[in-house]
Amino acid sequence: MAITSSNSYQYCIDLLKPIIDFIHFFVGNNGSILIDNIKGELMKTPKTLNMDFINEILKDVKLLGGAVQIITSKKVFVNSYINIFKSEEWLSEKAIERNINQFSEYEINSMRQNQIIQLSIIINPNYINQFLVYLKQLYCNDYEFKKSSKINIDINLSGVNKYEGIKTIMLLYQINEDNVFSFGNSTSDLEVIKNTHNSYAMANSDLVVKEFAQNIIQTSEDDTVALEIQKILKK
Repeated sequence: MAITSSNSYQYCIDLLKPIIDFIHFFVGNNGSILIDNIKGELMKTPKTLNMDFINEILKDVKLLGGAVQIITSKKVFVNSYINIFKSEEWLSEKAIERNINQFSEYEINSMRQNQIIQLSIIINPNYINQFLVYLKQLYCNDYEFKKSSKINIDINLSGVNKYEGIKTIMLLYQINEDNVFSFGNSTSDLEVIKNTHNSYAMANSDLVVKEFAQNIIQTSEDDTVALEIQKILKK
C-alpha cells in the first residue's frame, strides 16, 4: 500500500503508526519525496526550489498578512506575518509555531545546505482563491500550485505531484493500472484521481475532485476509506 500526502513523512509518521506495517511506500510533500517504507530509503532525488522564487513569495505573503512554511528534505521552517495572538477564526485551524517577520541567518544557511522541496502558504480563506489565481498567472510555467485546504496553498516545481510518485512505483514494480485504487478529497489529489481508473472521492471532497472520480463514497469523517479498502481486499 502507498500513502500520499501534502505533508512530510516526519509529520505523518505518528498518525500512521497503527498501520505502519502495511505501508510499503510513502509519497510525501505532493510527490516531492518518495520513500520505500520497508527499506527506509529515499527512492529518488527530490527536485528543489530556489531562494529567489521563495523571496518573491515571501514579499507577497507579507503584504497579505499570512505565513509561509519552507519545507526542506529534513526540516520545516516557518515565517509568519500574522500576530498569532489575534483571535482570527481561520487561524485557529492551523498551528503556527512562531511569530516573526524574517528568517535568521542560521535558518537561511540551513535552508541552503538542505534541499528546499516545497512551500506551503497559510492565508486567509476570504482571499485564498484570488491569490491562487494570481500565483498561477505569474508562475504557472515553472511551478504547480495546489489548494490543499481552505487556508493552504502548496507550491511544488512543475511536474511534481502525487500521481508522478505513484507512477514511479507502478513502473518500478510493474504494477498494472487495474490494481491501483486511489482515494482523495482535495485538489492536491486531482492528478491521482484523474489518472487512475479505480478512483474514489469522499462526499465532502472539493467539487473538481468529485467531478473526475469514478466513485463517490461517504464523508472522510466516517472511516469510509478504511471500509472501502476492506471491501476491495475481499474481492
